[in-house]
Amino acid sequence: MKSRILHTADFHIGASKKIIVDYFERQNTMCNEILRIATKKEVNFILLCGDIFHLKTVQEVERLIFISFLVGAEHLGIPVFIINGQHDLLEGKGTSLDHIKKLIDGEHFKRHRIALLKPVLWNYRDLKILAVPHVRKREKSVAQILEDHGDVDILMAHECFRGSSTDTGWIADTSAYQPIPEEGYKYLAGGDIHKCQKIGKHGYYSGSPIQNEFGDGERRGVLWFDTETWDPKLCRLQGIKPLVTLDADHDFSDEEIPDAYIRLTKTKGKEITNKTLLERVVKVENKTVEFEPIKVTTSFDVMEGLPEMLGKLGLSNKQQMKAVDIVKKIAKDITA
Repeated sequence: MKSRILHTADFHIGASKKIIVDYFERQNTMCNEILRIATKKEVNFILLCGDIFHLKTVQEVERLIFISFLVGAEHLGIPVFIINGQHDLLEGKGTSLDHIKKLIDGEHFKRHRIALLKPVLWNYRDLKILAVPHVRKREKSVAQILEDHGDVDILMAHECFRGSSTDTGWIADTSAYQPIPEEGYKYLAGGDIHKCQKIGKHGYYSGSPIQNEFGDGERRGVLWFDTETWDPKLCRLQGIKPLVTLDADHDFSDEEIPDAYIRLTKTKGKEITNKTLLERVVKVENKTVEFEPIKVTTSFDVMEGLPEMLGKLGLSNKQQMKAVDIVKKIAKDITA
């Protein structure tokens, strides 16, 4: 039986409220767009792989945004399979999705399924779906959990796997991150990393559907695939205003200014006069002025690279010399 599936994760509802005034409307639009795409692609179900909320203190309006999404999916006849991420964890043993579980367990939602804190194996249509939610400390790796349950068709996991990367260029390349299981499934639906990417032979991060902060790349959306090809395609959301960083030291014409939420970086003291630009700015940051590093002669290895780092942080030569003298004294006291 062929199934059409939508894979998404990392909604982070509430993440952008400090920088965007109408963030409720923006994230509600995100949820509606996902349902629009699911309907257009005639999907049989949605995989939602954790980090639905951003903060532990979830506001009521934020809960309503997500509940409205589930109500909409239920009305459309599209089941949503949910696991929690680390942002959904509360202090102690609870999660910010406990109320959703009560609604599902009480059959207020008859189609949706949810796995919180413990792995669950679901059988749906002719597919085996192993759901592995996030926990603070895993007693078993995702690969070991998969081995315990045997081969499955779909593996859902909210985990930062070794080799994954972010939009800023950071790579999970140390042994602190577990390797992705290479066998035992046909499709791994990952959550946690906000950048859409393939990892391993059959693993994918959908990334977050929209930008939630400056620094997030603009290539956003949800993944859609079917069980004949298992080859996901990125579907972009419409009507979502992007987050863009501009250099205010450049003189922009009105035509060059994008319709976006804009973060400006500028030289301290520079006045911004373009009205169109000012109307769209939500954040302003002064540029850090870098100084040339001072010359340091010392036998202490701890000094290696210190002036260069201090210069990049914007410390003048005089400030660098003072910092180096402090570190020299500490190093001398330690080795005395």
